Amino acid sequence: MVQSVRTELISLRKCLDANQGEGLRVLLGASTSPTLKRLLEAMKASWPQSSWGVFDPVANVCCATRAICNFSHVDLLLSLDADV
Repeated sequence: MVQSVRTELISLRKCLDANQGEGLRVLLGASTSPTLKRLLEAMKASWPQSSWGVFDPVANVCCATRAICNFSHVDLLLSLDADV
């Protein structure tokens, strides 16, 4: 299983390299981490067509009753340590 995941990630990276990250979107929580900042800068340098956004549900309490994200057009969604 680990090998199949590794193979898929390598394939995904090749695709992102080929299209400069077009279609890659990353949604993050608020952070002041210098390591995360460096990683995002490296992502943007490698894949200039990629983008990221920040959402902090605690800071956006007034918006909590609205639908925040529309995933209807997403081919693949990977959620790590989050409830989506």
